[in-house]
Amino acid sequence: DTNITFSPDGHSLAYSVMNNPELGKFRLVTYSLETAEGKTLVTGSMSQALYAPAWSPDGKTIVCVVYTIRDAISGLMSVDAFTGKQDLIFESKDGPLFSPVWLPDGSGLLALYLGLETSFNRNEIVEISYRDRKVRAVTHDIGDYSSLSLSADGHMLATVLGQNHFDLFAAPA
Repeated sequence: DTNITFSPDGHSLAYSVMNNPELGKFRLVTYSLETAEGKTLVTGSMSQALYAPAWSPDGKTIVCVVYTIRDAISGLMSVDAFTGKQDLIFESKDGPLFSPVWLPDGSGLLALYLGLETSFNRNEIVEISYRDRKVRAVTHDIGDYSSLSLSADGHMLATVLGQNHFDLFAAPA
């Protein structure tokens, strides 16, 4: 199963469930913390599964990562939080995306990206515009980032930074 994401009002959460109750299928579920009722928004085969849900600041959309789409490696699928209607909003042909988080004004998302620019060796942080669906790198270093979290006002980003260190040793012949 996936991580959870909270609705902006804090009354609901959403997550994806894999192989439950049916093997080979996934469900994107919203769950009311007030009524303890779950609602399946989207269901489908595991090959179309939605991962890493992120609820938009206006409460209308849940964006998820999808890994099996046309000729792309991954993408972002927008899901209407009320109807379950899906719309592919971004495709990454160069590498997979992970852990999307919304910018507080709803203009876009930050995500981890493992791509060609890093020789598929480290995650960088990218910003994806929701309106024009363009991507730009946020980090420009040799760090390997994971676990994105953004403060409510958007002024602070927390992440885990990993760095590879290689030592060169010379030995006598």
